[in-house]
Amino acid sequence: MGYGQKEKKLYERPETPEEIIARCTKALDTDPNDAKAYMDRAIAYGTIGDFDALIADMTELSRIDHQNSTAYFLRAWGYSVHREHEKAIADYTLSIKLGQDDTSDYYIARGHEFCRIQKYDRAIGDYTYAIRWGNRRGDSWIGRAVAFAQKGDIEQAIKDCSTAIAIWPTSKMALANRGHLYKRTGEYEKALADYDAALKVEPDYGAVKRSRTELLMMMESGVEAVNVIHDYDTLVIPSDDPDHKYGWIVSHKEGQPESDEERWQKAFLAGDHSDELIAEYTKGIKKHPGNGSSYVYRGAAYYRRGNYDRAIADFTRAIDFFPKQSIAFISRADAYEKKGDYPKAIADYTRALSLKPDAKHAHFCRGIAYLQNEEYDLAFADFNQAIAIDPKDADAYMGRSLVYAHREHYDRALTDDTTAISLDPGLFGAYGNRGNVYAQQGNYDAAIADYTALLNLESEDAQAYALRGNAYYEKGNFTAALADYTKAKELDPAIDLRERRF
Repeated sequence: MGYGQKEKKLYERPETPEEIIARCTKALDTDPNDAKAYMDRAIAYGTIGDFDALIADMTELSRIDHQNSTAYFLRAWGYSVHREHEKAIADYTLSIKLGQDDTSDYYIARGHEFCRIQKYDRAIGDYTYAIRWGNRRGDSWIGRAVAFAQKGDIEQAIKDCSTAIAIWPTSKMALANRGHLYKRTGEYEKALADYDAALKVEPDYGAVKRSRTELLMMMESGVEAVNVIHDYDTLVIPSDDPDHKYGWIVSHKEGQPESDEERWQKAFLAGDHSDELIAEYTKGIKKHPGNGSSYVYRGAAYYRRGNYDRAIADFTRAIDFFPKQSIAFISRADAYEKKGDYPKAIADYTRALSLKPDAKHAHFCRGIAYLQNEEYDLAFADFNQAIAIDPKDADAYMGRSLVYAHREHYDRALTDDTTAISLDPGLFGAYGNRGNVYAQQGNYDAAIADYTALLNLESEDAQAYALRGNAYYEKGNFTAALADYTKAKELDPAIDLRERRF
């Protein structure tokens, strides 16, 4: 009985990979040059993850038939899984040269390898060739999107992901990648929609779950888009590894130890600024000087420690890496504002807004900087714009109330502060502002109530004690005024109590 006859009989039911390997091994004992036996056995080895055996079989087959393009293609698959990317590229190149018909799949596979070794222009060339050949599987568009994204062309990357989704609407990979890209550009609602669509297809897609959780935290806290790539946000290309649950390579798998990027991201969101964390960021910068995200993280830690000069230096380096991302400019502007360098802060907020006009945080902060610079009309315009972007932005109403108070439009100031408090009852600054307006109107009881509410939230605020002391003084309650002045001096010995003004 010949090999072909045996194959027909056995394929009356599906064979397991182990049965195929046993059958092919027996066939090769009979005929060591049986090309089909080598081919079938290699595929079976790949199915069970024995890529060393796959490589060995395809090496033997290429010796028997050195014109067999599939042998080089499959061996390249094995090399790819072993991360021997240069060998994989060499074999994919041979398979392209020897291929007789449609070689677009070979170009796509080689494009993946070029992506993995960061030769993105070569990858784009291969993906584009496959697309022009007429390959409509979606893999070519997904791969090219990753390459464009790594080159910084996020707009084209999103377009390619969208084309892949149009071709393959249930592609978890294309949906996840586009979600990650929208997250980077600050289009959070679109990112959330893509993550939800990906999870509808694959509810246990762990990487997207983590990205979605982080996104919701960023949306809730008002954090602007951060061009920081975390393991769970990494754009993915179609994988050649059949063992992978989702059918593509992701940089973090369930059960693996938490990566540096994941730990740093958690620390960033949690506000950690410990010496140990800063040392870890510094070590990361030395190890990977081309990773701009480390400067963002360390700069944020320095900022939270009040070391604004070092924060500015790190954010300046981050801008070198991410010149088209608003977050680095906003972060540096925040540091300049803390130093009292309002012109530089305004310049950075303005640059950030040129990149992301709907960044409400930048509008609010620039408005505050304009206030400090006594440019009230410009401040008023920024607070109005922040409110137009988000009518529930309590900070913006609080900021606008300061302009109204300066213009002595006290009723409007009170309305804005009251709105701010209703939107965010924990916004202590709004109580202070409203208390000042009440004091200006001579309503000292209402002022005292607001200063007390502020102190219930911020019990160590020396200025609030001084202001409440002033209100008590104006009411003639000198005992209460003295107690508040004493507490204010205790908290801040440098505070000036000689002028009782609001």
